[in-house]
Amino acid sequence: HRLSMFNLLEEYAKASNTQHDTVYIQKEEWGTGEPGGTPLLIKKPDKSLNVLIGKLPQAKKILETKGQDAYNKEADSLIKNFRIIIENAIESVLLTGIVKRHKRQINSRQVTELAKIKKEDCKLIDDLMTKYSRFLHSESGETSGPLPKPEDLKEDFESLTSWIKEFENRPPN
Repeated sequence: HRLSMFNLLEEYAKASNTQHDTVYIQKEEWGTGEPGGTPLLIKKPDKSLNVLIGKLPQAKKILETKGQDAYNKEADSLIKNFRIIIENAIESVLLTGIVKRHKRQINSRQVTELAKIKKEDCKLIDDLMTKYSRFLHSESGETSGPLPKPEDLKEDFESLTSWIKEFENRPPN
C-alpha cells in the first residue's frame, strides 16, 4: 500500500503544481520512520542501473578477496535488483508508462508510443528476464549454474542502459 499512497501523493502534487521532495521512510531494527533510499521500483530504470553499475567494483573486490560464497550474497542482491529494474523498464520504458503497478490511471494518450516497439526490443527484454529469473527461482544445482561474474553483470546492465537510451530517443513509426 505504500507505493499506492506514494503514487497518489505524487499525482496530487503534479496536478496541483506543488513542489515536493520524495523521502522514503523505512522500518529499521530500532523502529519505523527512518529516512532511507528510494526503492528501485520508484526510480527511473536508467538511474537504478547506474546505482547497480556503481556497486560492481565492490562485488568484484569481494569475489577476488573473500571468495565465491561471499560474492554469491552480493551477486544475489544485484540479480534481484536487476530483475526489478527489468520489470520497471517494461512498464515505464517499453510500455511508456501507459499502465503501471500501484497506479490508478491509464495514460491512454501515450498509446501511439507503442508503435515504436520492435521485435528486437521484446527479445532483449525476454532474454534478460529469462536469464535472471532462473537465479531467483528454485532450481536443482545441476541446472541453475554459477552466478554471473561482475563483468557479465556489467555487460547486461550496460546493455539494458543502452537500450533504454536508444528506445527513449527512437521516434514512433
